[in-house]
Amino acid sequence: MADRIHQFAQGGILRARSLWEKYGAWVSGAGFFGAMSFAFTMIQVDEYALAILSWLLACFCLGGAFWRWGWKLRGVVVSVLLFALFVVWTDLKRGSKAWSAFQSVHPKSPYIVDAETASGDT
Repeated sequence: MADRIHQFAQGGILRARSLWEKYGAWVSGAGFFGAMSFAFTMIQVDEYALAILSWLLACFCLGGAFWRWGWKLRGVVVSVLLFALFVVWTDLKRGSKAWSAFQSVHPKSPYIVDAETASGDT
């Protein structure tokens, strides 16, 4: 019985591997372009923190594509450099704005004590 379960599990793994080899490039490409589109959209609405997370996802997808093409070390280097370039460009685009649009809406918490209040001169 255990032998049949092992054969079934191995067959499932092999089927999943062949499906990934067949459709993996399409999924990786769709993930890359989808994450890039989402990142550009987040920059347009001043949501820079989500844009950086989207750049990271896009570079992971690109790195996976490079890995599948056999560019193991070169693919990792290109993905990391591209991510660094996207982060620098996003920071330059952000300027002095907040990283998230939600930061500017959130009022200052009454529980945060600043230096003037902490000195005891009330």
